[in-house]
Amino acid sequence: ATYEMVSCLLTLLQNEKGEALRGTVASAMSRLARAVPSLASQLIDKTGLESVVEKLSDDNSRVQHGFLNLLNTALLHPSQRLVKSLEDPEHLLPPLMRLLDHSETVVRAKCLVSLQLLFGTSLSYLLPACERKLLPTLDKLSRDSDPYLAACLQSLVASLHILVPQIAHDIA
Repeated sequence: ATYEMVSCLLTLLQNEKGEALRGTVASAMSRLARAVPSLASQLIDKTGLESVVEKLSDDNSRVQHGFLNLLNTALLHPSQRLVKSLEDPEHLLPPLMRLLDHSETVVRAKCLVSLQLLFGTSLSYLLPACERKLLPTLDKLSRDSDPYLAACLQSLVASLHILVPQIAHDIA
């Protein structure tokens, strides 16, 4: 897997109108990035965070799913350029908060993972997320019986518990 391969897939995704093929292309991109994690950061570094934000708002849930996976892979191994592009929470946070209300459980769960990774990368995302009703949304998601969603929610809550002392220290 090379950056050129992922770049060609992105071009195909942007030019393709068929929903099934677009979903398959996004899935292939995310699988390649999982195999070679540096590809996710390279893709975001070269195309910009805007390209990911745009795809998170796509009408095709498979495209959203694939790009959530790409984002999560990049956030696990963030480049300096990616960290710098994450400085403004208002850029990435709105589409992620919308995805928490998605009809597909897997998309909601992957979005929880994205938020967990974002909060770990930059605490500046936490307050705007709370202002966008993160806590009531998490409460609503806690009533879902899906085990994958429950595990992702539990992981996010556990990471927030770990961040509380750091936040308290920063305030003091």
